[in-house]
Formats: sequence, structure tokens, C-alpha cells
Amino acid sequence: MDAKTAAAIWKDAYGEWSRSENDARRSGRSESESAMSFMKMLAVQIYWLKPRRNHAIADVGCGNGMFATVWAQMVKHLTLFDNVRQQLEHAREAVNYSGCEHALFIELDIAMTMNIYPRQHNGVIVNGVLQSIPPNRLDFVIGNLKSMTKPGGGRVFLQGIPQGSKLAPVLARKIEEAAAAGRTKTIELYQSLVMYDPRVLRDRFNAAGFTPTIIDPPPWDPHHEEGFHLLAVRR
Repeated sequence: MDAKTAAAIWKDAYGEWSRSENDARRSGRSESESAMSFMKMLAVQIYWLKPRRNHAIADVGCGNGMFATVWAQMVKHLTLFDNVRQQLEHAREAVNYSGCEHALFIELDIAMTMNIYPRQHNGVIVNGVLQSIPPNRLDFVIGNLKSMTKPGGGRVFLQGIPQGSKLAPVLARKIEEAAAAGRTKTIELYQSLVMYDPRVLRDRFNAAGFTPTIIDPPPWDPHHEEGFHLLAVRR
């Protein structure tokens, strides 16, 4: 099974789980509650990345740039990555509107392309990206994150990674659907997927030259019930 097919199947399963979680989370939520959730997520990023004015920060999977507009006012250099061109353009508009003139925008699928990065960063934010990547591309992605992070202290902060056990029921149903349709290769792929687990991620990042720490979100953190964070400091 080629990497692109694996990625498509994994993202299909994760996407369904994520949509259902988000729909449940958003039901009945006011605009003020959504804004408060955003501020809490941003506060967590700032706390663990510890930015300084002269730092370079990267946002992998920047989406429409909601975090980037704040980061652009805090650091000297900002690099935004996303694999959806339309999202990247939204981020560009948002950041430019904020008056920032020192941001780079790069269209990139971090699971498929090993990029030559224009600079290494003091901090890298990975929010809602890693868990949508199939496990057979995990080491490739970590290699990409290492390439964009400064050695000797550069930080990668993976925010809101769902526990593998929460994804398992969705994948189990997908396997049943594939079996009913006779898609044997799909069945084999689903069965070979290793759910993301804090220990697995910690071991993989450690082997790649990082010092990783698993972070259990406190009760006020929007990701408290969803999963965990991981901070990886490049050695």
C-alpha cells in the first residue's frame, strides 16, 4: 500500500471522528466561550514555547491563521505551513491585515514532502496535524519537524493529540465496512495501523534526537478531555 493511499484512509477515519467531536463540542457554545477556548489554547502554546521577540516561530497546519495573527506581533520571524492552498491564502490575508511584514507562507504536506526550509526555528507549533497522519509516515514527519527546528534547544509543541483509544472505535467500524465491500487491501491497512500512544510518540521523538515530555492538560485546558500534549526539545 503506497503512502498516499495510507494517508487518505487514515485521514478519512480521523476526519469522521474529529467532525463528530467538534460538532458535540460546539453545540450550545456561545461566541464568548469559543473566544475563551481560543485564548486558552494560545496561552498553552506561549507557555510551552516561551517565545522571545527575536525568535523565529513556525505554525505547521496553520489553517486560516487564527493563531498566526497573534504570533506575528510577538516574534521576529513567522513561517506558516499548510497543505491546503485556500487556507494558506486566508492565513496570508489575516496576517497581512495585522500589519506583519515578516511572515513566510509555504504550501506543504508535511507527511509527503521533505522540504528545504528557509530557516530553522526556535519554536514549532503543531496543532491538529500529527493525529491526522498515518503511523507509517510518523518518522518522516518527525524528520521534517527536526529539519525546521534549531538544534540545541529548539522546541516542537504538539497540541491536543487524541488518545489512540478514542480513535479505535471509528477505525474498527471502517474495517467492517471495508470487509463488507471486499476491499482486502484496505482491511490490511486498517489492521496494521498503530494507534497513537504517548509512549510511542515519546520513543519516536527521542530516537530522532529530541528530548520529549508528555504533558497532561490541566482541567481548564480545552484539550483536557481529548488527549495530551507533547513538548519535544531538540538536542
